[in-house]
Amino acid sequence: MKYFTLKQKNHFWLGFIASVLMVFGSSQVFANPTESIPKTIPSIWEAIDKHSASIDQILGGDDLTSIHEHAFAIRDLANALPALSKDLSEEQKKTLQQNLSYVGQLATRLDKTGDANDKND
Repeated sequence: MKYFTLKQKNHFWLGFIASVLMVFGSSQVFANPTESIPKTIPSIWEAIDKHSASIDQILGGDDLTSIHEHAFAIRDLANALPALSKDLSEEQKKTLQQNLSYVGQLATRLDKTGDANDKND
C-alpha cells in the first residue's frame, strides 16, 4: 500500500478541484465583487487557471487565510459554465449539477481550512 504525505494530499485535492472544474462547469455572486465573471467559456477557464495557480502558491506557503477567495472564485466561475453550455444532454446536465455541488463543498472545505490556517484539514 502506498502512503501519501500531507503535501501530496493537498496537491491531489487541488488537482482534483481543477480537473472537476475543467470537465464540468447557475450563477452566484462572484467571490470578489470587484471582478466580473467572463462572458466566454475560454475566458472562464483562463480565470479558473489563474485562481488554481494562486491556490497552489498559497499551499506552498504558511498563510492559508486568503485561500477562500480563490476557492469561491473557482466555484463561482464554474457555476457560470452551464449557462454557456447549451448543447448538453439531460444526463450531462444532471452530472454537471452534481459536480458543481461537489465543487461548492470543496470550496467550503478550503474556506474552513484557511480560517483555521491549518494545512492538515
